[in-house]
Amino acid sequence: MQSVSVPASLVDAGVQVISGDAHSLTYRQGDRAVTADLVFADRVSSPGSVLDRIRGRPGHRVLVICEAISSEARSALLAEACVDLSVTSTGELVLSGRTYRAPAVGGPHPWTRERSWRRRAAERVCVLTDVHLRQTDLAAALAVTQQAVSKMVEKEPLPPTPMGVDERRKLLAELAVLPADGGLVETYWYGTDPVTVQVRNAIRLGEELTVQVLGGGEVAADVLSPWRVPRTGLVYAEELIDLTAFDLVESTPEEATLTVRVPADPTVWTTAAWWQQIDDARHRDIPTVDPVVVLQDMSAGADTGDGAPQRLGEWIVHR
Repeated sequence: MQSVSVPASLVDAGVQVISGDAHSLTYRQGDRAVTADLVFADRVSSPGSVLDRIRGRPGHRVLVICEAISSEARSALLAEACVDLSVTSTGELVLSGRTYRAPAVGGPHPWTRERSWRRRAAERVCVLTDVHLRQTDLAAALAVTQQAVSKMVEKEPLPPTPMGVDERRKLLAELAVLPADGGLVETYWYGTDPVTVQVRNAIRLGEELTVQVLGGGEVAADVLSPWRVPRTGLVYAEELIDLTAFDLVESTPEEATLTVRVPADPTVWTTAAWWQQIDDARHRDIPTVDPVVVLQDMSAGADTGDGAPQRLGEWIVHR
């Protein structure tokens, strides 16, 4: 039910996330590390069922993540000293008794950022497709309803598909300079194996943990359109993963050979799933995020003067 990753939502509120997985998360509060089990719910109208789940974990701190919550349930849960709370529809975040983000009152609608992500995802699909897409096709690619697509294009139509080379190049240039994700958490790792091997190991670990992990950055660019020998690895993961079993150690961003990125933008996964079903992407040895996201990764990196981002862009335009 969660459209925004849990660690990314904490980082977005200024909380330092130390580690975590699909079941628990460790964050820093002051000079101490706090570990909380994750409990997911959709709409919490009464506190009973959630409290039963919490009280079944004596001695554990629990972070309840829900889409919406009633006033009664909110008061009851926060009365428990061991409960943290994250409400996705209002942005509220309470950790260890401290309010990091109060419920949104007025101002931008809580889904404004997600609508922006969805629009960008639709544009990525338009750039990448080589066939005509109806609204129903685009809805399937974005994992939304046809009505959502119809509303999206009411005031600002999407380009007709398939796009011509010049139109594709122009839109791709606009997308390439945008950040690949609007809010994220990253962990950094160092190892001596080739970075392609490190990426493969991270993806394999994700398969074992049933956590989706996909290649991005230089390794993904090399998979799609070989040009630069990858120097650093980047993977997108649904949740933080521990890579110490593969002889990797936690590192600084400057020294890292592999970055694990947990994106806040859920469309990273939907457009990746669509991409892997078209062309020959499903036959590649390393599954990747969609090529436009890869280009955004490359454009955000240091310019080595070898033209790798430009080559990838031209491959996208002419594929």
